[in-house]
Formats: sequence, structure tokens, C-alpha cells
Amino acid sequence: MAGYTLRAIAFADDIAVALSSEDDVTAFRNAIELHSRASNAKLNDDKTEMLRIGNTTCTAWYPDSPRSRCYE
Repeated sequence: MAGYTLRAIAFADDIAVALSSEDDVTAFRNAIELHSRASNAKLNDDKTEMLRIGNTTCTAWYPDSPRSRCYE
């Protein structure tokens, strides 16, 4: 994604990504979905966790995952 900076920490098949806006979340989600279609790989919803930190409206990216949480 030209002109896009991604802050991430990865180890083996685990990754932590820091996103700072709804646009970043949308862009990252689109990239993951594109990769999933191309590779037949996908995120494991049972192991996927979203922590929303800050004074914002909480919208869980993975609402079906019991590990989606929001913090203020």
C-alpha cells in the first residue's frame, strides 16, 4: 500500500499491529482480506484480539470474537 506506514511487531505466526484511526483499521482489514483471498490463509477469530484504547466510540472489529475489548 503505497504511502502507508504500518507499525507492527511479529514473532513466528503472531503479530501485533498499532493502528491510529478508523481509516487505518479499514485499510488494514482490506489488506488482510485481500491476502486471505490470495493465499487461502485467514485470521483465527478465536485468537484475534482488538484492544481499542482512548476516548473514542468503541466499535469492535471482530464482534464475534470473545476477545474484542475496548478501553477508555
